[in-house]
Amino acid sequence: LGSNSGIDDLVAKAKLELTVLRTVPAGKLFDGDAHADFLIALSPGDKSARADAVRFISGMEELRSAGEKLKLLNYGEMFPGPSSTRLIRRARLSCVGEAGKACVLELIPASQAQAQ
Repeated sequence: LGSNSGIDDLVAKAKLELTVLRTVPAGKLFDGDAHADFLIALSPGDKSARADAVRFISGMEELRSAGEKLKLLNYGEMFPGPSSTRLIRRARLSCVGEAGKACVLELIPASQAQAQ
């Protein structure tokens, strides 16, 4: 199997790759710094997962209305094929007020998600 040298570097690289995979560009949804948490029900779509339902959980009230726009995002491939499976994921929408900065939606790992 080999030695353990370089394992820490490989784990750090994999963590970064996983963060990128669970981050979805959301576009310019808010002018200013803001964040909010949502629950998102995802199901298989034609080419990418689709959000069937989005529920605001907490955060800045100004982002509550962003839930409808989150339904339109491209969530990428999350399902191996057509099925009736649905995933419920907690996600954090973060917006930065710098000029030209877009908001991003990060799907929170199940091990870190907490029900409220």
